[in-house]
Amino acid sequence: MTPKIQSVRDAKLPATYVNAQRALADCSRLDECKTWADKAAAMASYAKQSQDETLMKTAIRIQARAIRRCGELLKQIEGGSTAHRRRVAPDPSTSTRKGSAYSAGLSDRERKTAIRIANVPKADFERAVESNSPPSLTELSEAGKREAANREYLTSPKPPGFKHATALLGTLRDFTEFCNKADAALVAEALSKREAKRALRDMETITTWLKSLKRRMG
Repeated sequence: MTPKIQSVRDAKLPATYVNAQRALADCSRLDECKTWADKAAAMASYAKQSQDETLMKTAIRIQARAIRRCGELLKQIEGGSTAHRRRVAPDPSTSTRKGSAYSAGLSDRERKTAIRIANVPKADFERAVESNSPPSLTELSEAGKREAANREYLTSPKPPGFKHATALLGTLRDFTEFCNKADAALVAEALSKREAKRALRDMETITTWLKSLKRRMG
């Protein structure tokens, strides 16, 4: 069922949010330290306030959760027809995501950001937002974009060589790490004649195969 949409102008704010706004407004206007006789204590307090990021991080978390909730509500609404997905002025009277977002006061960019952030798995979102360095909306949006792309990739039909291609990427990554750690000269010295002969045969096979792969990739 499509939720009833209100505009930002008419929307109500939670009482705790309003109280927090008032408290912050008072904090920005009033300077208690100014009346302190102990100037050293006042200076220390000013320094501590300038370095404290608690309020800023809390505001970032509130903003992130609000835009994610917008995205979750928008995802409950049908995406709409192809006509509504084109870059045309959204019709507020429609019950599509675009029309509903427009009615609520969200720009096209904010709508996309909200939906992308809602695509981030809840556990990952909470872990990121509650971290000591909560990510920006742009960073969360990019994470949601990658999540959606990865989901589409995982569910799309795979070519016949997909399994081997995946295995190759892991093998190349492991071998690259080995090359970065191991000294080729020391490895060569440690091989017996029999081991070196077998290694050369394997390397010849690998070199021929990689040349063929590189030729087809290029």
